[in-house]
Amino acid sequence: MELPVFLFENFLGLIIVNVVFLAISFGLNKDNAQFLLAGYNTMSQEKKDKFDIINYLIFFKKFFLNLTLYSSLIYCGALYLFSLKYAVIVYTIFLVLSFIYFIIISNGSKFKIENPK
Repeated sequence: MELPVFLFENFLGLIIVNVVFLAISFGLNKDNAQFLLAGYNTMSQEKKDKFDIINYLIFFKKFFLNLTLYSSLIYCGALYLFSLKYAVIVYTIFLVLSFIYFIIISNGSKFKIENPK
């Protein structure tokens, strides 16, 4: 049984974005963060010692996994309730707001270590 072409076209972008988000989530770890994580890779060793990379990577992974799940649900729900045009707008707004939240939390003091060992 072949899927209708319009169904595939409506979800192709979502599938590609989800694969990218999942690759980011599962691909980044403590070993390669020093090369791949923007900002962390340019920090001095003293600043790296004051940054809680373990908990940041836990937050990072959870954020991208949740972003994948909830953005997909929001897109599918909006597509069911509205037209494709409005579903894309709702999806885009959700992603923008999510990344604003991510930037605010990432740049806050949550992952700073006061007295590194």
